[in-house]
Amino acid sequence: MFRTLKKPQPTTTCIHLLSGSQNFSGSGEYPMKKEQVLKLKLKILEEQISEVKRRLPAHSTKPPLMGSLMDLEDEYDLILLQIDELKSQELEI
Repeated sequence: MFRTLKKPQPTTTCIHLLSGSQNFSGSGEYPMKKEQVLKLKLKILEEQISEVKRRLPAHSTKPPLMGSLMDLEDEYDLILLQIDELKSQELEI
């Protein structure tokens, strides 16, 4: 009767990139900067937020779905703050 919605999972490649264990070139010579990792996380969160918003019904939104959306948006805001802090630290140097 009711369909269970699965939460989108990042690919293995994204997990490696987010952990900083690899870089885009794959050579290991130029590790990703923290700002690059945070921007990649933002992109993934944007995709997850748009997916959750796409699943929102026009009326009678379920609390778990709204909670999931708010959690993703909170995490997005925190990452934006971290990027701003990194940029302000770079300006001080």
